[in-house]
Amino acid sequence: MKKITLCFFIFILSIQLLGCSNSEETTSDSSDPTTIEEGQEINSDGIEAITTSDSSNQDNFEIRYVFNKDGKEVFSLFTDPALKAGDLYGYIFSFQESFDVFEGKELSITAVNQESGERFQALEPLKITEPSSGFYSLQRFTTTFKIPYGGLWVYEVYLDGNGYGEVAVEVADEENPFEKQFSRIEIQEASKDGNYSEKVVITKGGILDELENIFEQVKWDPTIEVMMVGREDLKATLFMILEENKPKESYEYRIWFNEGGTATILSDNPKENNGRLNIEYTKVLKQMLFDIN
Repeated sequence: MKKITLCFFIFILSIQLLGCSNSEETTSDSSDPTTIEEGQEINSDGIEAITTSDSSNQDNFEIRYVFNKDGKEVFSLFTDPALKAGDLYGYIFSFQESFDVFEGKELSITAVNQESGERFQALEPLKITEPSSGFYSLQRFTTTFKIPYGGLWVYEVYLDGNGYGEVAVEVADEENPFEKQFSRIEIQEASKDGNYSEKVVITKGGILDELENIFEQVKWDPTIEVMMVGREDLKATLFMILEENKPKESYEYRIWFNEGGTATILSDNPKENNGRLNIEYTKVLKQMLFDIN
């Protein structure tokens, strides 16, 4: 980044020496850094704005999930391990600065493809009015959007239109044939004293297939944070094969069976987060899990 910044200022100096200061070419104005292009600026709020004017400069981008400034982490990104193009996926942005940096401002995200330079608004400006649930700032800012095609994508974050930082992720172009292929499930019943029963491990193909079908019926919403009253009824840990010859991925699910016959399921998978299962499938799930347990 320092190399890009140095080149940028040399470029500006060369224009001035050539007497071209009145040219209509794009110039940087630190009072209104509205695009993320090439070089760096400090806006009136003291936030470093990243600016670019030529998509070819994106050749410098590489996969990175953490944005640092002055040697300190500013924010990081958590993605679904099965992330691919063409589908809606959830993201968690973990911002480290105090909440007063964000309060009352509009946060937006622009996605830029490294190869084509195509850019689109992944998250429309959203006014920040409160911290993430259970946190003092935006340590768990969740959002969902769809990437149209695969490749290296840079996610540019803005506050009130000013560049705040960026991360870069690789998005798969083709569907992963191992996505959500269950390999086993571990179930524990929760007791009121805060303990869990012994784990019951399920590896039989037929039962796993039935459970996989039920979980496909859950209506997930990764953008909503839910605080449940009381302990869950069951805790289930699902192990999935995401890539051949790679370690199995596991996700934890806490399940509440509601009085109305439905089920609420909280997942630590950022693509899912908060889910609801209808009465019909809840009845099947409840009977299956408690019978097994």
